[in-house]
Amino acid sequence: MWRWRKRMSMRGHDGTTAGFASHELFSGGVCTVDFSPDGRFVASDSGSNELKVWETDTGDCVRTLTRHSEYVLAVHFSPDGTFIASSSCDKTLKIWCTETGHCVRTLSGHSDVVRAVKFSPDGSCLASGSDDKSVKVWDVQTGCCVRTLAAHAHYVRAIGFSPDGRFLASGGSDNTVKVWHEKTWQCALTMAAHSASVLAVQFSPDSRLIASGSRDKTLKLWDTKTGQCERTIVGHSRWVQAVDFSPDGRFIASGSDDKTVKLWDAASGHCVRTMKGHSYWVAAVSFSPDGRLIASGSWDHTLKLWGAETGECERTMLGH
Repeated sequence: MWRWRKRMSMRGHDGTTAGFASHELFSGGVCTVDFSPDGRFVASDSGSNELKVWETDTGDCVRTLTRHSEYVLAVHFSPDGTFIASSSCDKTLKIWCTETGHCVRTLSGHSDVVRAVKFSPDGSCLASGSDDKSVKVWDVQTGCCVRTLAAHAHYVRAIGFSPDGRFLASGGSDNTVKVWHEKTWQCALTMAAHSASVLAVQFSPDSRLIASGSRDKTLKLWDTKTGQCERTIVGHSRWVQAVDFSPDGRFIASGSDDKTVKLWDAASGHCVRTMKGHSYWVAAVSFSPDGRLIASGSWDHTLKLWGAETGECERTMLGH
């Protein structure tokens, strides 16, 4: 059943409603996926207030986590796989024990929907991005907010730590990507070449590049030292909702409202493969740690696992 998102205006930044109505509601689709560090499990939302953990080899749902009071929008495994972090429309983050499924901590402090959550590479802190226009940094052990960044002029849609732990990137509905120094939490770079909201950001494994996906239907690759846009990748016919680098950095996967997952050569920007099979918007993509699989989540209520080399759908998880 469709349900209007709580307290959300249906109007764009220009005061019009064009292009916004279909995406300011939730339908029970899968909008976030993440592999465990050992690749044995995939975590996803369920299009509700639940998280699900799936066994990669069998496609079986091995755990359902139920403590949020509204829709779950993001999940992320800790670097050692011990915990799963989640964020929700209920304005909170939760940290879950992977083994037991118990909620070990609830983090409160945002004043609006929390769209993004990521563990730092060393697992000591969490970053979250919210419709309250801020990024918050949290101490995992205490659950205390240690820093609030007045990040963007509009909603914060995506965040990601660099693998070397030195930087945090955020993408927002103000059409920008920002890069923050981890030690000072000062904004080091603002990249403003997208013509519409930035929906996804991801660092390359060597921390040299940031990939971003946008409502302007493009991916962009940014140099993390200079902030220059090195490449604009065109090929999707609708919004690009998700991006992820392969573990070796050679490829980028993207998910789009055109119902496809695309695989791109990171060096050339050429489309290597298009994966078709979802019947609705693709909102999430994630490479497995060994680079063999790509997980995708869609508003068609399914999670699919694709062979990265073949482009074939190896498994579809139902039950969302």
